[in-house]
Amino acid sequence: PPMEIHTKKDFSQTTVAVPVKPTPASVDSRKGDKQLLEQSGLVPKYVLKQDYGEVPAYLQKRREEETKTQEEYERFIAEQKEQEAKKRLSEEERQSILKGLKKRWDHFHREYQCLPLIIDTFSKKAHKKRLEEAMSQLEKDISYFETYTIIYKPKD
Repeated sequence: PPMEIHTKKDFSQTTVAVPVKPTPASVDSRKGDKQLLEQSGLVPKYVLKQDYGEVPAYLQKRREEETKTQEEYERFIAEQKEQEAKKRLSEEERQSILKGLKKRWDHFHREYQCLPLIIDTFSKKAHKKRLEEAMSQLEKDISYFETYTIIYKPKD
């Protein structure tokens, strides 16, 4: 400060040097080579931090973004499948399909009734087996169309 201005501040206290403490070190050889403790790994440095062992915020944010995009993608795929896969059959279409199935079953039944009583050849056995399989499949389809009034079919 200039000589003419008087202050109450004690400058002798501010100019006193603070004693320098030596950095902690460990002797690691018999010759006296020193290694700083903090860099040696002997002192726990990161374990004492408050956020030690927690997932960093940027990784949590990235994980949340990935899950959001994955959910959006799955929702989009589900909507696409739903839009592509379903078309409701009208009652007239259902009745016409049911009528056609019953007519086809009657045709196979008539053919089955016309078979001879004694089936001795391989071709007759195979023909009978084919008719029985076709009739059983038609019976399943007819029962399906009779029990369920609302039927969805894949879009063309």
